[in-house]
Amino acid sequence: MHHFRNRTITNEVVTLDYAEFENCQLTDCQIQYGGGEFAMAKSSVLGCTFHFVGAAKRTIDLLKYLGILQSDPQNWRVLPTAPEQDR
Repeated sequence: MHHFRNRTITNEVVTLDYAEFENCQLTDCQIQYGGGEFAMAKSSVLGCTFHFVGAAKRTIDLLKYLGILQSDPQNWRVLPTAPEQDR
């Protein structure tokens, strides 16, 4: 796993798969997720967009087909909020 601690990451492409974020702030990033393990603790995600690939995209496609998910995740954007505790 790649470890990121006490970092501010801005306007970058960030891959969540096999990464661990502790006390980090991701701002205006393009976040890619393919279904691999990841961890976030005491971190915030602000104004980022999400791009699902591989297994994660196939899961989203299934949820959309079944009507469980109505909106297109490619358009999801995390708006600024206060950081939360461990998730």
